[in-house]
Amino acid sequence: MNTTFTIKSARIDAFSLLLHSTDESLLEQELRQFFASRPEFHEMPFVLDMGAMSTLSTDLITRILKWCQEYSIHFVGVYEHPDLNSEEIRTSHLTVLPRNNRFRQPEIISVVDTISAPKSELQEARPSLIIDKPVRSGERIYADHADIICTALVSHGAEVVADGNIHIYAPLRGRAMAGESGNKNARIFVQSMQAELVSVAGVYRNFDRQLPDSLYRHAVSVSLQNNQLNIAAISSEEKGQDNDKSHRSNLWQRWRR
Repeated sequence: MNTTFTIKSARIDAFSLLLHSTDESLLEQELRQFFASRPEFHEMPFVLDMGAMSTLSTDLITRILKWCQEYSIHFVGVYEHPDLNSEEIRTSHLTVLPRNNRFRQPEIISVVDTISAPKSELQEARPSLIIDKPVRSGERIYADHADIICTALVSHGAEVVADGNIHIYAPLRGRAMAGESGNKNARIFVQSMQAELVSVAGVYRNFDRQLPDSLYRHAVSVSLQNNQLNIAAISSEEKGQDNDKSHRSNLWQRWRR
């Protein structure tokens, strides 16, 4: 029996880069433009998907890896393809992955801002995961088929991910991704919105520019409507003079992409 190590199964989050064209000049231009302006993807694992291509060449794959490497994009594998030379791929230190591999992926980036999340079978909801300490930069908290409730700061470079809803009763300065298993009804509730990125069911929004004053550092709700993210300010208005004041919580200021 081994006493110095243990091998256990692991769930790995990886993005899938699905190609729609083999036009090398256009592909290089669009990949460079995309990753140069999307630093949130730097240092993230990717799987190359050329399933939409009728033919492909290993040379093209090599060039794609070289272009993306300049932006610290790390490819860990390539999905199997009838024209794929597995031995040549392995010499590039990549793994040829079957379509039913174990990578959990927000699935597709095709040089656009929308990622479709994989669908999974419904599972019984678990008790909410409560985080009462700050989530520091570089930390990642994942609630498997559960909600996350954070009562402390989520720092820049930190991630909170849940298959259910996310409630953050503190500033969100990092990333929050709800409905990770494909639940389009999931929501994110934030007390002070200062996020780097938010996502619901794989549809994401990064904030390379500051939100409007009506949303930035305010309480907001993030939801998915018609495959677009809605970021809505949560506000209340007092009415009446007595101690039994009522509050209206449906004063929404809509901000769409």
